[in-house]
Amino acid sequence: MATYKEGDALQKAYLEAASIMKHRAKSFHEAFKHLPRDRYLGVCALYAFNREADDLADDEKRGLSLQEKEEGLDALEERLQAFYGRGSIPTQRVPTYWPALEDTLARFQVPITPLLSQLEGQRSDLYQREMETFSDLLLYSRQVAGSVGLMLLPLLVKEQSLLKDQAFLKAAEDLGVAMQLTNILRDIGEDLRERQRLYLPKDSLAAHGLSMDTLVTLSKTPGEKVEEAIPEHFKALFDTLHEEARKRYRAFWPFLKYVHESARMPLLSAAHLYEAIGDVAKAAQYNVFTKRNYTDAWTRGKLLLKASVLSKDLTS
Repeated sequence: MATYKEGDALQKAYLEAASIMKHRAKSFHEAFKHLPRDRYLGVCALYAFNREADDLADDEKRGLSLQEKEEGLDALEERLQAFYGRGSIPTQRVPTYWPALEDTLARFQVPITPLLSQLEGQRSDLYQREMETFSDLLLYSRQVAGSVGLMLLPLLVKEQSLLKDQAFLKAAEDLGVAMQLTNILRDIGEDLRERQRLYLPKDSLAAHGLSMDTLVTLSKTPGEKVEEAIPEHFKALFDTLHEEARKRYRAFWPFLKYVHESARMPLLSAAHLYEAIGDVAKAAQYNVFTKRNYTDAWTRGKLLLKASVLSKDLTS
């Protein structure tokens, strides 16, 4: 990592990216803060890009029109295309974190494909396309989260030659998909109330005898009454999707030996912390409608210790 002078624009960009990840993704930050500083800051820069793309598509607090959101995502793509030598430099103001992103992309030779996939997934969110099938949900999850796994790999891999292993790439993409499935399950109520959005596939809802109207009602049911009203069919659907996520978390473990020693514990930590969110929701009587489920400090400490032990076992 270069040594930056005080007040240097690149240093400021990395500090901004680190602040974004620290305040917007506590579990993610808790896991990756243990990386060597150059890799940690690179993860922060990539997170800042993904956060901005997601906020453009999803954050109603900005009060942006559909056209402004489209233009914002287009501007991100234009900047990327220009950086990779595929287009002219756009005239729009550059986000504070952007120099850190470009430095990270160049330093770790991150390909453009997963970044463009991320933007495509966020564009689908703009139009709130319904998930007709589980395959649709997987495609969306690959775009907005599997892409994150792929763009992080160059920062986490032990040897660059391993990036040619297609099974390794798929496992990394599926790890991102697993995290997205967990996020979707955790945020069902919030998405319904704040965005009138449901990511659960329609065929899965129908197979479990559920309707969107039922879930909307649950998301607006006050207090403890909601936990009494959650139907067994929903719990079964939750369990099915949670297991789909879990098997993708576990499928990555054989490839941990491909990951740089310094990144094994952070990656294990992130996966353990995210996987545990689904278990926390189940322990809360499946209340993902009015309650924000997260791991408490004791659970996080236990999972971080588990990740530390497993990563040391791999290294020894």
